[in-house]
Amino acid sequence: MKATTVMRRGTALLTGLILAAFLGGGCGPSSGSHVHWLLYGDSLSQQSAPYLSQHGTVGNRYYGGSAPCNWLRNLKNDRTNFTPDKVLVQFIGNTPACLNGRDPQSAYEHDLVQLVNFWQAQGVPVTMIISPPTPTDTLAWARQAELTVAANRLMPVNDAGKAVLSATGQFTFLLPCQASETRALGCGAEQPGQIRVRDADGIHFPKTPYSSGAERFAAAEAGS
Repeated sequence: MKATTVMRRGTALLTGLILAAFLGGGCGPSSGSHVHWLLYGDSLSQQSAPYLSQHGTVGNRYYGGSAPCNWLRNLKNDRTNFTPDKVLVQFIGNTPACLNGRDPQSAYEHDLVQLVNFWQAQGVPVTMIISPPTPTDTLAWARQAELTVAANRLMPVNDAGKAVLSATGQFTFLLPCQASETRALGCGAEQPGQIRVRDADGIHFPKTPYSSGAERFAAAEAGS
């Protein structure tokens, strides 16, 4: 066997082990940690979690590009690793490999039900966190899946995505600066009295040292 083949296999194995460790509880608070919120989500949760942690402790069950299906096989480990007061669930509509061959909306509904049922059976309240729409709203199916599951499971919904929409509820890249948002934080950088709340891709929050969009989204989540 060539050395390059061995190296490639070794690299693939190492990558798999790292991801397995992450999904199995290798990151976030230590085993049995009490957290106020256990947050399941994707890159939007990854961006907003540092701001949410300013309101209470956050358990790390979020990863960029993930969907509900990525988190189901390790739920029992999550219950061992965390003692949450509440569980928050946020997914904007990623379609990773675990959705291959499945209808995305029905798969999201099926997988979200499993996630919600697990934690409700543990006596832990679960809140569905609704992500903000994109400019074309092509991911509306994921939002609908979350709303359907929330209605069927009689669980609360927090439409935190509204925090980064215009006053009329429309997609926007800029919003009026909050009182705490100074010029040093980006207020007025593009338009007087305005600050960027969405990234140029129309999906994420601004990727800067301070992200007004992530901060607003997290502040809305904190009401859960």
